[in-house]
Amino acid sequence: MAPHQRLFFPLLLLLFVALHRLCIPLCSCEAPKGATSPTRGSSSDTSQHAQKTQLINSLKKRTNQIRKMYNALNEKRANLPLYLFANDHEEEKRKLLKDLFLRGHLDFLQGLNTPLSKYYLSMRSERRAHRTQVEAKIRNERDLINGLSVENKKRHVEEKLREYRFLKANLLQLYSTIEKRFKSVDSLMARLDANPKN
Repeated sequence: MAPHQRLFFPLLLLLFVALHRLCIPLCSCEAPKGATSPTRGSSSDTSQHAQKTQLINSLKKRTNQIRKMYNALNEKRANLPLYLFANDHEEEKRKLLKDLFLRGHLDFLQGLNTPLSKYYLSMRSERRAHRTQVEAKIRNERDLINGLSVENKKRHVEEKLREYRFLKANLLQLYSTIEKRFKSVDSLMARLDANPKN
């Protein structure tokens, strides 16, 4: 048995196990029936909602503590945003897929025709197709602008600027709405902390 064939069978088994672990949760999910509201649902829905809000509140408290410590250590950068990343339950799947992709790339570079190298080739062709699609859109837009007269170019640019200003205004409005809701939640939490139930 050739060395690449000895490597092929365990990797094929690993691929099947990985795909089985990835596909079973996705395929066994059922579509929700009717409107599910945390206030008008079963007790499991309300308990899940309570757990979710408790988790969100604990994360919020933790991030506020981290922000205060960061501001104390870096006074010059107190106004800059601080990004915190948390791993979710999908992180293991992403890591597994990345490992399969890299292993497929290694197999491809070594000239092995394995399922992982085929997976790598399919992902690479998908990425290239997306990149060429974006480049084609940019090229079409450039050709459109270059084909216009000077007056039409100005009009086209003004329309795009108007569109981007509208999008920016919508984003700012959404941001202010979210900020107001967070402030109202903060004030509510402060009142609840100040007046605990006996």
